[in-house]
Amino acid sequence: MHGRFIAKVSMFGLLAGATFSVGASEGDIDPSFGVGGVALFPPALSGAFGASGPLIQRDGKIVFCGVSISTDGLRYGGFVTRLNVDGSLDSSFGDAGRVELDSGDYTVPCPGFALQVDGKIVIASSSKRDWADPVTDRNEHIIRLEADGGIDASFGDGGIATIDFTDATIDSQLAMAIQPDGAIVVGIPIYPAAFGLVRADANGAWDSSFGVNGRVNIPFSTDPSALPSVGAILADTQNRVVVAGVIRPDGSLYGSFAAARVLQDGTVDSSFGSDGRAMIDMGSRDCHLLTALLQNDGRILLAGSATTVFSASVNAPNTDAAVARLLDNGTLDPSFGNGGYKILPIDLVQNGSDEVFGGMVRNDQRIVLTGTARDLYASKGLIVQLDPDGNPVDDFGSNGARVYDLHHGSGDGNRQVFQGVGVQGSEYVIVGSAIDFYDMDNVFVARLDGGSVRRHTVSPARSPLSMNPLQPGIEPRIRRTSP
Repeated sequence: MHGRFIAKVSMFGLLAGATFSVGASEGDIDPSFGVGGVALFPPALSGAFGASGPLIQRDGKIVFCGVSISTDGLRYGGFVTRLNVDGSLDSSFGDAGRVELDSGDYTVPCPGFALQVDGKIVIASSSKRDWADPVTDRNEHIIRLEADGGIDASFGDGGIATIDFTDATIDSQLAMAIQPDGAIVVGIPIYPAAFGLVRADANGAWDSSFGVNGRVNIPFSTDPSALPSVGAILADTQNRVVVAGVIRPDGSLYGSFAAARVLQDGTVDSSFGSDGRAMIDMGSRDCHLLTALLQNDGRILLAGSATTVFSASVNAPNTDAAVARLLDNGTLDPSFGNGGYKILPIDLVQNGSDEVFGGMVRNDQRIVLTGTARDLYASKGLIVQLDPDGNPVDDFGSNGARVYDLHHGSGDGNRQVFQGVGVQGSEYVIVGSAIDFYDMDNVFVARLDGGSVRRHTVSPARSPLSMNPLQPGIEPRIRRTSP
């Protein structure tokens, strides 16, 4: 068992009314937010599946998006919710703080979510009308809401722009980014081993000049076992687009972090990596990418998990948090971690399961990563802080990591995940979810002391965006439950 990386915080005392210490340190719960530091969103008759976000509006309000099961247990629907600065529901948004998204029987509502400079909210969503026929009966689209939560009828067709990805892989995860010129780029994995991109203009019209007839396909392999996935898209100040995910090299049992970059017109950028593509081998580990971050100097962080499977020396799968950094040219940054990547074994128990779901790069170039770490019976919320070279920051938690227990019903089978982090003034805002084996699921938003650094560059979990949430008008997403 590895005892490093551990500093545990229990929320039960805070929720019972404990006071915030005058000597609070970075990462401590701020009890002035919500109830004892947490705004909890328990389901009425349904459960929530994870959370994503947050991004913070310029006025400090918090917007998130999620998916919930219908009361009959047969359908899944999406929603967008906004909180006030103090964690209370913002009743001026949508229907008493919430907007329901018209969707199919199964929905991944906001793998992409952004706020335009005019305050309008852009959502990339994926849904299926028939669970038994996930490929031919699927619907990927972009939705735009007015600042008050109403559908923007001027966008696309009545507020919706439908995406034609007929060759997308089964159960694909969309990703989205807003370019500096306002164009909206959406990515999805393409069978058998490619990343696909399309682009819409700010009014929801598809751009036929992007790539070939409006489509960009970036093949990594012809092997049908490559199993591509897209976890993130980034757009830089030069209107270049980086799409990141996982590809299994030909004949390999292990997935590798993969990234590709295209130019403004959709042409693959041959100066990036090897002919526009980069793959990161983490030494016979099966990798899963969930987020990506763009530093101000153009370097690219890719993060998720890396699993060591059964071998002569390992008698059980061991999943560790993992992060890699690429230079602007797409090659591994040798100054980061161990030759370009860092494995982070939180290991609350031997062969525990530790994963990164979101993160941010602070203005002092420290890296804050959020995720989950499993102990003997349950998973806890996780925050890891690294210095610019990828080493754990000694003055944050125990060797750079803190774990949190924020869910009332935690116990055997409980899984808590910190999906993402944003900044509100000088404090961190965390969006997370908790699934209890014996109870319903909950989404929560928590606020933590952010230390002395007030402004950060943020990229949310699953679908990082190019926009800074502290610039005029930006917002987030999440998954939560429907009453």
